[in-house]
Amino acid sequence: MLEKYILEVINTNEVTSQSELLEKLKQAIPEEVDQPTLSRKLKKLGVVKENGIYKQSNKKVLAKQLVKSLVLAEPNMVIIKTLPGAANAIAIIIDNALEEGGGEFSQIAGTVAGDDTIFIAVTSPKYLLEVKEQLNSLLM
Repeated sequence: MLEKYILEVINTNEVTSQSELLEKLKQAIPEEVDQPTLSRKLKKLGVVKENGIYKQSNKKVLAKQLVKSLVLAEPNMVIIKTLPGAANAIAIIIDNALEEGGGEFSQIAGTVAGDDTIFIAVTSPKYLLEVKEQLNSLLM
């Protein structure tokens, strides 16, 4: 939910600092957000500072345009359908998140990409929903 408000604020305002973003979030939502939480959410959302203004990175925008669906295949698979020819590019984004995630995506065992489909193996069925939410946040 917080992610939605962050994107709404940066897409409708020229935000130049995290303190400014925190102030705008205080006006938009009742919950208290601290700076470390905001920093993590910005990274997770792929928000970058371009020319002094916070924006959603082109990689995240591109992923939103290429991903058609994200579904569970129990007991421990997530399947992503993309536009034709886009699966490998999206799998690279996921694999990079695995490497940079600092444990956030540690429940993903690996990815296999075809032309328009990505299979993501989850280490245990108990993490399936968590991984789906993380991927949803990363890509959609």
